Amino acid sequence: MIHENNKMVDCRDCGPQPASAFYRDSTKASGYCTYCRECEEKRRKARRKLNPDREKKNSANYGKRKIDARPKWLTPRDLDEIGRWYEKAERMSLKNGVRCVVDHIVPLQGTRGGEHVVCGLDVPWNLAILTDNENAAKGGKFE
Repeated sequence: MIHENNKMVDCRDCGPQPASAFYRDSTKASGYCTYCRECEEKRRKARRKLNPDREKKNSANYGKRKIDARPKWLTPRDLDEIGRWYEKAERMSLKNGVRCVVDHIVPLQGTRGGEHVVCGLDVPWNLAILTDNENAAKGGKFE
């Protein structure tokens, strides 16, 4: 529940927290995730520990989707440019002290309303650099 005056959101685990402690989630009535970032990270770590095979499968599936999303007609110059995007994100992370990642503007596997609606390409003109938090908030949603 959002408390309008001081922008507090209720975390299911630890109670009211400032809205800034939550990831945004447009699918929720409040506009924020059910758990604060700290509690959500604890929950993710616990899930990964309990389900290591699922985590490996998810990572492998993402890698496969990424390979499948890279068109065979890309030139060596295009491939170099993709590599430079990742290098730039790493440099920005080191410079700013905030983890930056390469984001696919049109997601490799995007959803709208819970349904898969788009498959973006792993091409230089579909890349952008976001902070890790911005990318996590965006998720695989396609607007």
